[in-house]
Amino acid sequence: MDWSPDHGDRVQHLVLTGPGLDRDRIHALLDSCLLGPGEPATALDDPFAEILDPAP
Repeated sequence: MDWSPDHGDRVQHLVLTGPGLDRDRIHALLDSCLLGPGEPATALDDPFAEILDPAP
């Protein structure tokens, strides 16, 4: 597991089941969502920031 003293266990599991799933296509699609090395998450826009902002 990927244990961090600051954040705890940072492992997530995603399980997809169903007949005829294309495993390679699903892996490629999910991998395309990952940030690359040196690509800071702070550079991305947060589409939920406006509705989740706790400021009055």
